[in-house]
Amino acid sequence: MRLKNIYCIVLLLLSFSFISVNSQTVVSKVASIDTLLSNIQVLDLDIQFCKIDITQSTTNSFSIKGTLMSDKLSEEYKFVLSNSNPATLSLKTPASGWQSHHGELVLEVPKNVVVNIKTTSGLVHASDLNQTTLNISTRSGNVDLTTINGTVSVESASGVIRSSNVAGDLQVKTKSGAQFIDKHVGKVNCESTEGDITISDIAGGVKTESTVANQTIQRVQGNIHSKAVNGNIKISDSNGNIEVVTFAGGIKLYKTTGIANLQSTIGDQVGGRIELTGSSLFKTTEGKIKMQIENSTDLLTFDLQSTSAYIQARGTSKKKKLKMGKGSIVVQGMSTTGGQVYN
Repeated sequence: MRLKNIYCIVLLLLSFSFISVNSQTVVSKVASIDTLLSNIQVLDLDIQFCKIDITQSTTNSFSIKGTLMSDKLSEEYKFVLSNSNPATLSLKTPASGWQSHHGELVLEVPKNVVVNIKTTSGLVHASDLNQTTLNISTRSGNVDLTTINGTVSVESASGVIRSSNVAGDLQVKTKSGAQFIDKHVGKVNCESTEGDITISDIAGGVKTESTVANQTIQRVQGNIHSKAVNGNIKISDSNGNIEVVTFAGGIKLYKTTGIANLQSTIGDQVGGRIELTGSSLFKTTEGKIKMQIENSTDLLTFDLQSTSAYIQARGTSKKKKLKMGKGSIVVQGMSTTGGQVYN
């Protein structure tokens, strides 16, 4: 019995050794590309799993350099290039037989061109571009954008999107991937299903929409339009009109200047250091409203009502309905079960 146990242990150790040796996959270069494209205004890329690095060309031509690596040496791995206008670059890979492969692509683009990128899992990094239009579609790959002057559109399922120091219209759409937009000049349009949205230091209009996600928006010079089904929206240190609609989520404002139009179903509305430049609306069904308004009382008219709660404005408190003041800026408040306080 003892010899049988020793024999079993030896077989087990040999099995582990075999697995360990075979798990060390050897990856080799299987394809490459190094070419220039001239007189091209549009380039379409379908690069699957490849990482891509995009920078500005010093000439009027596209420069394309790439490498494919795989554990399977196969002639089926290829870069497929068509230099018509638009030019196209895609990958050809074996249908099966490989365990691991990856690739890298370095792209230099001239000014005044359009680049359309489609990937599955590869990282897309674009930086130092001028007068360029980028349209990026990815399944799970992350996207990093830095110092770009042009129009950018990004759509991703689960990849994280980061954009910094971009000038021009920016449109981002994700499902579960988070979005981080920073130091932008121009219009920003962000849409998300589950990934949180963080936006800061924007000179231009901001539009956001999310399903199950939180939104944080700060230091915006421009109008803000935000929607959320289930998630909180926080806006701070901003100058411009604000319009927010939520279903199951709270709304928080801090140090904002402009006209406010806030509507929520289930969720409180809280504001601090709010300066109104025109008549504004605060409306909620089940939430409470508490606003600290910086305007002097003689500039305001309060027109407030609630189905069943108490209302307070500048020290005056009543139940269900309160109207006071003769100012040109009308503060309209409406709630069902939640109380309202305006200091």
